[in-house]
Amino acid sequence: MGAGLLGFTAGAVIGSAAANAAARPVAVYGAPAPVYAAPVVVRGSASCAARYASYDPASGTYLGYDGLRHPCP
Repeated sequence: MGAGLLGFTAGAVIGSAAANAAARPVAVYGAPAPVYAAPVVVRGSASCAARYASYDPASGTYLGYDGLRHPCP
């Protein structure tokens, strides 16, 4: 009789602990949101002249493949 009561008590304690562990919410952390910085725009810079052969320093634009002038990025 004593062994049966001991087994019942141990089972109740273990079962209760398992049920409580399953009921607790688990914190899930995702990756932080990306932070974007605005691009640094320097009009009339040497990098634009080096990158675009059609760069016009007077207007700060270059001639795109679409035939339109675009501001230097």
